[in-house]
Amino acid sequence: MPKTAEEIAESKRKRIEIANKYGGVPTSIWEIDYSIGKDINELHSKKQHVVSVDRHKKMDYDKRLYKHVAMSVQMVRGKGAGISTFPPELVKRVESFYSEPGDTVLDLSAGHNSRMECTYQLGRNYIGYDPGIPFMAFNREVAEKLLNNKLLANGCTITLRQQSSEHLEEADNSVDLVFTSPPYYKIEDYGDEPEQLGKNCTYDEFLDRMTTVLREGHRVLKPGKFMIINVNDFMYEKEFYPYHADIINIYRRVGIPIHDIIIVKWKNSISQCFATKLEKWRRVAKLHEYLIVGKKNVI
Repeated sequence: MPKTAEEIAESKRKRIEIANKYGGVPTSIWEIDYSIGKDINELHSKKQHVVSVDRHKKMDYDKRLYKHVAMSVQMVRGKGAGISTFPPELVKRVESFYSEPGDTVLDLSAGHNSRMECTYQLGRNYIGYDPGIPFMAFNREVAEKLLNNKLLANGCTITLRQQSSEHLEEADNSVDLVFTSPPYYKIEDYGDEPEQLGKNCTYDEFLDRMTTVLREGHRVLKPGKFMIINVNDFMYEKEFYPYHADIINIYRRVGIPIHDIIIVKWKNSISQCFATKLEKWRRVAKLHEYLIVGKKNVI
């Protein structure tokens, strides 16, 4: 039976409503602005530069409070380099689509703030685990500023646990979303704490520890809710590691059904500046990464 004009108009209205809510009708490829944080007001300036130079010890807070922070193209691989900064827009897209205001989001690898601040401003409770001493000291400083700021107050909570996520303190079936960007073996230096997952181990041993982490995340996730890992493949000592495929295998190993896979498209890649090397190596400049989406079975 043909649709009426009213039904067609209502369908169009709903499509527009969904597109406005999620920044576009959800598709399998998300193009994210990695250069500027949209809609999320970061509490500090020059984040990436300070991460590299002083490991957050001398962060310069923007006095105006509302300043979008551009991400640096500085090298983020190896000892002494910066640590990759997570794009606020991606946090907004993921958490708006896979959770609701008032939900509790668990971050298994909190790192240096990005997801914590965005999650709070999106009206979700945040729980973050990380063994990094300077990272968590900085996170506590940012959390205090967020929670004490009357303009941003929304009744949500921030819980920071300075420890490995191999053993979570949360109860079974207690969180609404697990969302994180995992550590990248030995190619990013997160600190000297012995709990760091990539320290003094083989890649297989690293994956075993990641299995423990995701098994714990699965345990505390509520039935019917989502676990989402933002991950990319990488090179280490001239060997290619299909990290996203390894994460998928870990999902299967710990009993998390794969619900979906989303390609996150970058606007550009610094590797494109080295065309002669790419041709010599017969490798392409990467312009994407992955969101591995799992959904816990309903009991």
